[in-house]
Amino acid sequence: MNLSDVLTALLAAEDEAAETVDGARRRAADILRTNREKFTADQEARLTAARAQAKAIMESAR
Repeated sequence: MNLSDVLTALLAAEDEAAETVDGARRRAADILRTNREKFTADQEARLTAARAQAKAIMESAR
């Protein structure tokens, strides 16, 4: 193996590593976005339920 072969292998490994890192970043961003959306939906559902419960309490207090 000569120096040119080594450099070629190193450059290929660097490109592969960069693609792996980019893929991992995209995956992490997708996971974060999905979790934020789930959290928001859960919070909205809880708030809706709390409002309905408060409304029922107010109506039963009349």
